[in-house]
Amino acid sequence: MPERTQNQVEQMWERKITPNRRCGNCNVCCTWMGVEEIKKWTGEKCRHLGRSPATGHVNCRIYSHKPLSCSTYKCTWLEGIGPDNLRPRDSGILLSTYPGPVCTVNIFDFDKAKDTWEGVVHQLLIVGMKEVRAIAPQHKSALVYREGNIYRCRLLPPAEYESIQFETDGIAVGHYTVKQVLD
Repeated sequence: MPERTQNQVEQMWERKITPNRRCGNCNVCCTWMGVEEIKKWTGEKCRHLGRSPATGHVNCRIYSHKPLSCSTYKCTWLEGIGPDNLRPRDSGILLSTYPGPVCTVNIFDFDKAKDTWEGVVHQLLIVGMKEVRAIAPQHKSALVYREGNIYRCRLLPPAEYESIQFETDGIAVGHYTVKQVLD
């Protein structure tokens, strides 16, 4: 990650109105997000994806009557958060933000060759995310960054279609401070 000040990183991650951000031929969420209505598990490619004979792109065959979960979901990039180069299809990662008592970001690293998630984790810690989960479904593992500690986790079979479950032994494999991330 190029050297940036905390202020520069915070500006990169402010929510912006970005009318030019559209899914287009990106359908990453159609694989990584679970959908209860169609009984699709997290990490499972949707059975409703098909190749368009006209364009050759992979499209949703039930787009006009897709489930509410699909209609309302927006990845962090589509919401206008983060830099333009983090479009999931291009960056190799899918970010989803979950508000709550502890604002959490899940990073699905579906294309290991892109190797961009570590810089994104650092940036999210700089902007004050309390918990960041870097999930590698293909390896059935995750790293959880929380309260200055890094935990290695293994993914567990999901209990529900839209869930992601993992466990750790509770022993930190590393530590961080925002100052260290900035240096």
